[in-house]
Amino acid sequence: MSSSVIRIERLPRKIAQSDVVDVFIPFGEIKAVQINQQRGLVDVKYEQVEDAVEARLNMDGFLYFGQHLKVRELDETVFDSKQILSG
Repeated sequence: MSSSVIRIERLPRKIAQSDVVDVFIPFGEIKAVQINQQRGLVDVKYEQVEDAVEARLNMDGFLYFGQHLKVRELDETVFDSKQILSG
């Protein structure tokens, strides 16, 4: 199964949406970002499935602010798209 949504773990808890976009935009156009600061999770929805796959392959294990990121595919039905980026 391929999804256009990835879940990122081990990001700084106070990370801003703009920081997430800056780090993950090189892999493709981002449609939405959701940040759960209490759980330390960020979900990113890309326009294209291929872009999400590329981001996952390149960023899983990436060292960011002293932490190795954990990036995995997330089922699109779990993603709540109320945080759509304007563009």
